[in-house]
Amino acid sequence: LLRSPVRADNAEAYLVRIASNLLRDRLRRDHSQCAGLHDPLHDNVTLLPSEEPDCGRVYEGRERLDRFLAALDELPPRCRQIFLLQRDEGLTYTAIAKRLHVSVSAVEKHMMRALLHLQARLADR
Repeated sequence: LLRSPVRADNAEAYLVRIASNLLRDRLRRDHSQCAGLHDPLHDNVTLLPSEEPDCGRVYEGRERLDRFLAALDELPPRCRQIFLLQRDEGLTYTAIAKRLHVSVSAVEKHMMRALLHLQARLADR
């Protein structure tokens, strides 16, 4: 919205009025956003942890993943399939039982077997 230029007879008074309005707007904004209850980010930015992953943590994470995948490969095929359907695809035991044409009890037994195996293999290290 373009307005016609404002003619200021007293430039100093006009600038004081602009500064006063800006200050009032800032106080209103700070009050509505509870600015006094927050720590300014720029003061604490150096204390924030880096988002870049630590090389050691990346290596450890990759090693844990490799151990998990190796332990998963040791499971019998049906047991591994049921575990992945539940944990990866999020299916319920009932849905898995229907899909694989087995009982819910069989799904529970395979899941228990998988969980115990993975827990034992991953606890070794």
